[in-house]
Amino acid sequence: MAVFLNVGTFQGDTLSVAIFLPVINLPLEYLRSEAAHGYTLKDKTHVTFAFADDLALTISRSRSLQRILNTLDRNLRSIHLYLKPKKCKTLSICGGSAKDVAFCIGSHPMDNIIKTPFKFLGGYVTARGSAGQVADILRESIIGSKEKNGIIMNIDESPIRGEYKCEIYRVYVQGAIKYLLSVHDTTRSHLQKLSSSVTQYLKKWAGMKRSANSGILYHSQGLGLISVEQIYLQQHATVIASAVTIGDASVQNALQAKVEREGTFTRKRTGNLECHTLVKDTLTSLSSPNSNDNQATPHHTKDKLCRRVKAHIRQTEDNKIEEHCRSLSVQGNWVELIELEQSDTKWRSSLCNSPRGVFEFALS
Repeated sequence: MAVFLNVGTFQGDTLSVAIFLPVINLPLEYLRSEAAHGYTLKDKTHVTFAFADDLALTISRSRSLQRILNTLDRNLRSIHLYLKPKKCKTLSICGGSAKDVAFCIGSHPMDNIIKTPFKFLGGYVTARGSAGQVADILRESIIGSKEKNGIIMNIDESPIRGEYKCEIYRVYVQGAIKYLLSVHDTTRSHLQKLSSSVTQYLKKWAGMKRSANSGILYHSQGLGLISVEQIYLQQHATVIASAVTIGDASVQNALQAKVEREGTFTRKRTGNLECHTLVKDTLTSLSSPNSNDNQATPHHTKDKLCRRVKAHIRQTEDNKIEEHCRSLSVQGNWVELIELEQSDTKWRSSLCNSPRGVFEFALS
């Protein structure tokens, strides 16, 4: 019995990538021809951002968008690709605010994201775009709410020792929330509240008082945990480093517009401006005549830049913790043990297997 494949390939076939790229290039070339109807950001016009088989269209007028959708749908159908209206969402901004404007693919209407946020490439897009909405989404995902448990609340309810919960945070949670924090922008005030809430859980697990200083949790020579705020800054700095070193013209244009816009804010900054300044200064030092990496490839430069930036943010946080702890009469004494710890055994690894009382005594 013979089986004939007239269209497509089997799932997982390595040939599918080679076929998909030239096929998806056809609608992208059409969209590029409609660049005159795109949205102008600074000095560059953007009509589409393509992410594999996900397309984001940025069109300046509603009539032009509907016409482009109709033509795009016909072109895709001619090569056996189909848009799914149920997975497509629209956001129409008129006069600076979101409006409910109807669009359709064929005879199927498309939903507007005014009522509910839309998850696109792992990040939530809201109609208002307010930092408060983003902060609520981050809090529900990382900590949880009355209706739904997040990562932290699930760990908190687990019937295991507190020190094991701290280790789960170090091994699992810190990595699990990296992407979530990298694709969302929120203000530093909202970020500090979120980070403070997570810190209270860590203190509870470590047997520390709520009023106790959290420096020993987050110092690299203490438990070596990384706060939510520090993870956020590290991830945004590495994203900016990647955009600066290997990003194309569209990405760099969007980044520059974002940084310039935040530079006009007197309040509600998201940390992107500070991260961009840090990345630029670090890149300048790497590109100095005394540097040995002047002939490095862009990807090599990106990797080294990301490592340097993350290390700088980590060291800055350690310095802040040490400076604050030295002003404390009792809780600051642990800073004096940092030098001794260098010549002793690594106590963090053995501490997790110690009796609970010893663990709590060491932290308190």
